[in-house]
Amino acid sequence: MVSRIGDILPQRPSTLVPATLPPATLPAAAPKIKLLPLKANITLPPRLGRPPTTADLIITRTFDGLTPAAAAKQINGRFKGTIAPQNKTLVSTTVDARVRDMQVALNNVFTKGTPNRQFLDGQQPAAITVLGSMSSSNAIVYQVTKPKQEPKYYTRAWSGGGFVETTAPKQVVMEARLSLEPPALRMNYPSWKNASLAGQISTITEL
Repeated sequence: MVSRIGDILPQRPSTLVPATLPPATLPAAAPKIKLLPLKANITLPPRLGRPPTTADLIITRTFDGLTPAAAAKQINGRFKGTIAPQNKTLVSTTVDARVRDMQVALNNVFTKGTPNRQFLDGQQPAAITVLGSMSSSNAIVYQVTKPKQEPKYYTRAWSGGGFVETTAPKQVVMEARLSLEPPALRMNYPSWKNASLAGQISTITEL
């Protein structure tokens, strides 16, 4: 893993701080589902000569231990419906981008001191799930569920200056239920559909 890389704002450079994650062991009050150790392999090319951006990240293994191509295959295999031939490239590039966005977001969640981690630490106690959506407007959404309350949903502000509350995304293709301490997660790839993909479209939006 690398640390302090801008979330899904590709051109926003950040300072890298080495992060060492301890092996995940579940606390006594663990969620009912079993969380697993982090398995990501994310590196930066050596001697960049400039501050890194998300475009520089080399992701060879996702946080649930898959290659990016295998994670994309999971998403594509769970689509329910018809994709017009002219939309296949759009879907493929969006899926690939979302796999990458999810790894960047999770890296920043598990790295102490990042805006993502500071925001989620401030929401505790709460159950945290990071959602990856096919929507171009809400690509990464943070679901925060406090005890005896309904879930709330947050996304990074477009300015990059904080988090804003939003609605629940409808085209979720990746969901990572996680523990901040000790760091662990369970990734799920839900079924998804979008009837508009059967016709000609130029971008994928919320339904």
